[in-house]
Amino acid sequence: DDEGGVKKGGGMWESIFGGGKEEQSSAPTSLSSSSKKKKKKSDDNANEEVKQNRQGVLNLFTLLSTRYTSMEEKQQLAILFSLISKPKLQPVKEIKGLLGE
Repeated sequence: DDEGGVKKGGGMWESIFGGGKEEQSSAPTSLSSSSKKKKKKSDDNANEEVKQNRQGVLNLFTLLSTRYTSMEEKQQLAILFSLISKPKLQPVKEIKGLLGE
C-alpha cells in the first residue's frame, strides 16, 4: 500500500529500524527445560538480529558521514541518527565523535 508516496510493508528500513513495532515480553513464570531451550534460542536469535540491525545503522552512518563533512551537515546527521527509537541501535559514540565531543 502507498500512503503519501511512501510504501508500507517492511523491506530494508523495517529490518533496520524495527518498523516502529514495540516488542512485548509475555514469558510464563515457570518454564520447562524444553521451553527454556526454546526461549534461549529465541533470545539468541533476537540478539543476533539486534547485532545485524546495529551493524546496518553503523554502515549507513559511516557512508553518510564520509559524504557529508561540513559542520552543518554533521549536525543534521547527528539529529537524524538520534531519532532512532531503539537505544541499542543508536550510534551514540559515533555521533559524539562526529561532532568532536
